[in-house]
Amino acid sequence: MKRKSEKSENLRALPKFLLLLAAAVIVGVVVGVLAAFTNATSFPDGVRAALGWFFTNCTAYVLAALAAVIVIVGARTVVCGKKQLAALGDEDEGFRAVDRTLSIGLNIINAAFIPAYFFFGALLCYLEPMPDWQSMLGLVSFVAVLAAAIVFQQRIVDLTKKLYPEKRGSVYDFKFQDKWYGSCDEAERAVIAQAAMAAQKATTRACLALWVVFVVTHIFFQTGLLPIFAVSVIWFVSFL
Repeated sequence: MKRKSEKSENLRALPKFLLLLAAAVIVGVVVGVLAAFTNATSFPDGVRAALGWFFTNCTAYVLAALAAVIVIVGARTVVCGKKQLAALGDEDEGFRAVDRTLSIGLNIINAAFIPAYFFFGALLCYLEPMPDWQSMLGLVSFVAVLAAAIVFQQRIVDLTKKLYPEKRGSVYDFKFQDKWYGSCDEAERAVIAQAAMAAQKATTRACLALWVVFVVTHIFFQTGLLPIFAVSVIWFVSFL
């Protein structure tokens, strides 16, 4: 009975798999044909110039804006979290409100923290044509992003530990995630496991999409093997 059920699941999934495979083959053929008739140097010079202008003139301001976002959101989260903790009663809804405030603030800080690395890389790539004061602004802003993110992450973690006294760990500790996970109960660990599975699925899909994009851009624009290699490494590590 079990083998029949497995066979029926395979038969139901097979048409979708074959359809996706056929679509991938068609896309590959189309890309190959276009690559045969397209010169890699035909990438519009206007687009290159526009990207160069943007990264040269705007990178420092973007980094400064990200630093401002982290400081504003972090300060607001800490202030609101302290007020909510001071007024906290025994109601479950009050605990949920504080937890929601701290979680949203931490997520926004993390969301601003990640693109800062990208724009810092852009800052280094376009450092030569960039005015000295802009490069200095970008460097100072990136340092401010790192400092503010770490400080406010720790402040939010400290508030969370006041909300849940059983929690353990410090952001400054390299084993923070292990210690925090060790202080979680079974229900929280189940939620973490579900989130980890969802994150791995999202990572797999994103890596596959990026792999396709980098292969196509290399075919047309000779972007090189490094982007393909980098995303492949990330894809591999996500399964370890």
